[in-house]
Amino acid sequence: MNPAYVTPAALVALLIAALAPSDTAAQRAIGQVLDQETRTVVAGALVTMRDGGGELVGMAISDGRGEYSIPLPGTGPFDVSTRAPGYREALAAGLMFDPDLPTLLHFELSPDPIQLEGIEIELGAETRIARELAWLGLRAVDLGDRLVTRDEIEERQTARDIGAVLEWQQIPGARIARTENTYGSNGPGMLCVYLMRGRTAAGRERCALTVLDGIPVQPDVAEMMDPADLEAIIVLNPTEATQRFGTAAGGGAVLLFSRVRR
Repeated sequence: MNPAYVTPAALVALLIAALAPSDTAAQRAIGQVLDQETRTVVAGALVTMRDGGGELVGMAISDGRGEYSIPLPGTGPFDVSTRAPGYREALAAGLMFDPDLPTLLHFELSPDPIQLEGIEIELGAETRIARELAWLGLRAVDLGDRLVTRDEIEERQTARDIGAVLEWQQIPGARIARTENTYGSNGPGMLCVYLMRGRTAAGRERCALTVLDGIPVQPDVAEMMDPADLEAIIVLNPTEATQRFGTAAGGGAVLLFSRVRR
């Protein structure tokens, strides 16, 4: 049976259960992300799943067909959101899942003219990286070890997260911390990249801002990001980062560029 797309506002949340049950541990939420106006696929969209306490329990990036897949950690309720450059974020809140039945969850994203103004959205990772460097007035050769390429990421296939990749890269002045209380003792696990020059006026270290395909994300997203899904990583020092992202990047920035598999 082919699922139909229903459109309440910017979000399409369609839940379909298969007729025959299967192994609970193998169940996943799968779906496709589309442009609401053109009905074309949206590749490189970030799909996140959070539990009732706001903790990140799953995430995925849509591929070249706009498709994604997230393992179901339980029955819910879960909030599932989708975002992509040039689109308004879509949210499906309070979803309950049947762990014995596979689920389809489709999204249609509404274009955001404010994000698109003056910006040409490109899906090609090389184009996005080149554009970012042009905005910063930098060249790849200027970054040295602060640019981690796809080949370098693939050499570290055992890396559990982007922090491990950066530790192997041995970027001068960079330190990686994994903690559960950087932003509150009851918060989810987070990955924090500290840069030597990323200190506040009071002398306290600040986490570098994490940016995925031009969109700032929470540290828990960075902690769960699979390095295999990335085309490149760029580390900006605080001066470069604040020029690009303002005071929120006073501790520097880690730019992540997703790999869109076609």
